[in-house]
Amino acid sequence: MLLHISAVAAEMPIAPPQGLPPSNLEESAEDDKVYTSKQLLIPAEKEEDAIENAPGSIDIQKIIKYSSNSSLEYTRRGLYYEEHGDYKSALEDYTKAIELMPVRSELLIRRAACYEQLKQYDQAVKDLTDTLGMRPYRAEIYAARGKIYAKMNKDDLAEWDFNKAVGLKPLKPDFYTDRGDFYKSRNKNEHAKRDYAAAAELYAYTADNFKAAKMWREAIKEYDKAIAKNPGKTEFKQARKECIEELNKELAAAEEEAKKAEEEAKKQAKEKRLNKLLPKESLMR
Repeated sequence: MLLHISAVAAEMPIAPPQGLPPSNLEESAEDDKVYTSKQLLIPAEKEEDAIENAPGSIDIQKIIKYSSNSSLEYTRRGLYYEEHGDYKSALEDYTKAIELMPVRSELLIRRAACYEQLKQYDQAVKDLTDTLGMRPYRAEIYAARGKIYAKMNKDDLAEWDFNKAVGLKPLKPDFYTDRGDFYKSRNKNEHAKRDYAAAAELYAYTADNFKAAKMWREAIKEYDKAIAKNPGKTEFKQARKECIEELNKELAAAEEEAKKAEEEAKKQAKEKRLNKLLPKESLMR
């Protein structure tokens, strides 16, 4: 399996297409974090108004009203807007957060997602490209940009990005799935079939590990992914069936234990009631 996947990854171009200059930055292992650039300033007389009834809870709207230097709070409100589908408002807040903290790549990623939802693809590509200037080894960003290029019908750039993602993380099945979806949408069925097969093997590999650890639910979920990408592979279906059988055994055993515990609790409660009644009956005699 690994030899096949390595061969797939090796097919990626050596140099990017014109208009996509390679980065010369070194890889950084530092995790991206979003944080406030300056100390949060709220006038003392207004501080109490910024605290909601729930202890430790902050009203983001009021904090932003009284303090204009918090990248974190604009980001938090942007996340709220994005989660509720208000991408325009989210984009405005992310833009303000980026003005306050321009070097944080995660802010650009979030804003790019909003641009994509609003179908402002050029701006989304720019933000992801700027992100790669800071994090040139983030395979997820290449895959995300590849999907946008595909929507823009810039197939050469899209394919290069998908290849780059696979090359950076050749054991990540999702990137083969992304590239396979792209090939399928372009009627390159043999290419898609190859990528789906590679993804299926990797999903199954993860599932096998979960199965060995007796994590049946997790294993079943990964086998489902493997079967979806390669439905003709009977080994995946058999392994999934075995996991379901083991899970059902565990559920049946747990149900039996719960039933015994309930019966024991009823028995103890009955004995407790009888113990309370016995002294009264003795007095009546």
